Amino acid sequence: MPAIIIKFFKNFWLGLYKDLHFLIRALCILILLLLIFCATIFSVLVSNQESLIFRPKAETCEDFKWAPYVIEEHSLDYEKGKAYGWMFRAPRSKNCILYFYGNSDSSASFAERIPWLSQLSDASFFILEYPGYGKNSGAASEASLNELMALWGAYFKQHFNYKPKELIFWGRSLGGSVAAMMSQHMECHGLILESPFISMVELASDKYPYLPISMLCTNTLPILEPAKHFQGKVAIIHSKDDTVVLPRHAQSFKEHLPENADFLSITGTHKKGYQGHGSDYKVFLQRIFPASFSKSLALGDNSSEK
Repeated sequence: MPAIIIKFFKNFWLGLYKDLHFLIRALCILILLLLIFCATIFSVLVSNQESLIFRPKAETCEDFKWAPYVIEEHSLDYEKGKAYGWMFRAPRSKNCILYFYGNSDSSASFAERIPWLSQLSDASFFILEYPGYGKNSGAASEASLNELMALWGAYFKQHFNYKPKELIFWGRSLGGSVAAMMSQHMECHGLILESPFISMVELASDKYPYLPISMLCTNTLPILEPAKHFQGKVAIIHSKDDTVVLPRHAQSFKEHLPENADFLSITGTHKKGYQGHGSDYKVFLQRIFPASFSKSLALGDNSSEK
């Protein structure tokens, strides 16, 4: 009887050892496959993130005409090729607004908005394309945007006679990050940030909370941090209905920019929220930047609308 019991336990432990050995090997293989999968995803996201973040639009405003603006095309050469910009020069205006559009947009999107903008301000507008947008050469990335903004800053100071107090940078969504970049290369009186996000890291984290975005995202495109160090006035406009850039981003700006920022809350979607709020924009911006928003242009007939 003792021999049978001993043999039973011996076989039991031997079988258990074999089963555990198999399970450990299977677990190690599973972990290895998981690591390979994660490394592949990590590599794809890091190497292709520019194409995931930036969505260029090819149309431009080069054929657009809208009275009473005189529209001038400007260009410069840079490492990636040619870059273009357009001055919408308003008659007798001493002020200029540099407008930076959002993602999936181009200067054509600005041209669609100029009839509405001209009801807010009698200032001239300067619109420039990003790398890979419109007919610009190259591809957009945080580095290429920063390089191009430095060149446009130097170009603008060389070809135009505006003083910093006569300049405002207006950035919508992604354009808020580009406007903040430009403020580091060129002085201006104020920033208008429309639907701004804290940074691309925070924006992506809203959409993919299960991914380690801070490790993956090399195009951080911050807006809040440079805005903290901006010496002029900051106007922030955000829709409480925005599902692209969540309202928590506007709340963060409120918490971190308590002294030099003013806030306007509107309703509506991320891209079209401004529609129906023209009078709200007018009163808000006129209070902060009276020199540029004291009156609107008396528009004539548009000779050609793209």
